[in-house]
Amino acid sequence: MISEFGVEGLRVRRLAAAAGVSPPLVSYHYPDQATLIESVHRELVLDYFVYRESAANAASGPVEKLRACARAGLPPAVDPALVAPLFELHGLARRHSKHAEAMSGLWHSEHALYLGIIEAGVREGVFSLVRSASDVAGTLLALEDGLALHLVGDNNSMSGEWALGTLLHTAALELGCPELEHSSLLP
Repeated sequence: MISEFGVEGLRVRRLAAAAGVSPPLVSYHYPDQATLIESVHRELVLDYFVYRESAANAASGPVEKLRACARAGLPPAVDPALVAPLFELHGLARRHSKHAEAMSGLWHSEHALYLGIIEAGVREGVFSLVRSASDVAGTLLALEDGLALHLVGDNNSMSGEWALGTLLHTAALELGCPELEHSSLLP
C-alpha cells in the first residue's frame, strides 16, 4: 500500500480491504494511524534485515559473503516493493522518534553484518585494512543506501548491475581484495 499510495495515502479502509478484514478490526488492533505505520515500519525493517542476513549467511567465505550482502541490499536482488516503502518510512524519522529508532536500528544491524564479514575476512587474511573495519563497513553501507535510493527512484541513468559493480569496486579498494570485483554480479 505504501509503494502504491505513499504514506500519506494510507487509509484504514484501503488497508482493511487489501487484508480482507473489516476496518473496525484494523482499528481495534491499531487505535490510530501513527501506531499502525510504526508497526509496519518495524516489520519492514525486520523483514529486510532477515533477508539480507540470510543471503550473507548462505554464502561461504568472506568474499562470497560480502558479495551476497551487497547484492541483497540493492534492487533488483532485493524486492523493490520491500525497499521502496522503507525509504518512504525512513523519511518520517525527522519528525517522529519511533521512525528514527527503526531507521537507526536498521543501520546498526546492517553495519554489524558488514563489520562481521569484514573482520572475518581480515582474520582469514583475505581482506587488509588501511582504515578501521567499522569505518569501511559504514562507507559501504552509506554507498549502498545512496545507490539503492536511486534504483528505487527509477533513475534511468543507472542499472542494478552498475550499482552493484560500483559497490563491489569500492569494497575491493577498501579491503585490498581485487577478487571482490570478479563475479557474476546479479543473481
